[in-house]
Amino acid sequence: MNYEQEILFILEEAGSSGLSLRKIAHHVYNSVNGLFEVVTYEQVYRSIVSYIYAQTKHPDGTVKSTGSRGKYCLNIRSTRYIQTMLDFTDEVEEKPEPIKPVDTSLSLFD
Repeated sequence: MNYEQEILFILEEAGSSGLSLRKIAHHVYNSVNGLFEVVTYEQVYRSIVSYIYAQTKHPDGTVKSTGSRGKYCLNIRSTRYIQTMLDFTDEVEEKPEPIKPVDTSLSLFD
């Protein structure tokens, strides 16, 4: 299972200080487990470790090491990270003035 969006969301909230692999795994594990879909912690941890290690090997990866052992944060200079954070919302359009109804009925007293 791919937990990339969950990892990016968690690391975005963590900021530049980053989080350890264990904490990232706990957050992802809690967010993906539900009543109908149960995933073991070991499966989540293994897939997160492989994703993070693959990303840190490349200079343009979305995740980088913070410098302290076992802590990782987002690589904000990564083109893939920048691409995922683009805002695709529609611009707010000006609403036209409502059309006032015109009384076209005939008068009996004219």
